[in-house]
Amino acid sequence: MHIFFIKKNALQITDFPMLSRSEITLLMNMLKYFLKTILNQTAYAIDRPLVRAPGSQFAYSNANSQLFETILRRTTGLSAHEYLSQKILAPIDIDLKAVGLWFDPSGFNPLTYCCIDMKAADFARFGLLYARDGQWRGNQILPAEYVTSSLMANGWY
Repeated sequence: MHIFFIKKNALQITDFPMLSRSEITLLMNMLKYFLKTILNQTAYAIDRPLVRAPGSQFAYSNANSQLFETILRRTTGLSAHEYLSQKILAPIDIDLKAVGLWFDPSGFNPLTYCCIDMKAADFARFGLLYARDGQWRGNQILPAEYVTSSLMANGWY
């Protein structure tokens, strides 16, 4: 059994004889990399290399989706959570006090690839918004063209 833990900003390992020194070093390096990449997921997404020309092939990626945080903040001045809350959730009568929106472990960057906690009825409101081509009570909340294009298959799934 091996126990890994973080104490006073230093990585340490409780070593048992079945691991060699090189195995411990490898595991520690893997742990350091893992911690570095999960703490600030927006920075991690920005640092990812471009592997193909944009628009040439569909491949879902959490990192690509996390870039929406930076794009929204730079273009609107709002965080992804603020934008979602102000522009979509509140206009379709979702109680913002009852919504859980997650941040990465840095505590600063809203996650844009996952993690919205809402009641089933609130998710149903969002579904109804889509079923009505982005309209809610006579107001166009989402562009109808966006709703249509976001529902079109792109790739193998």
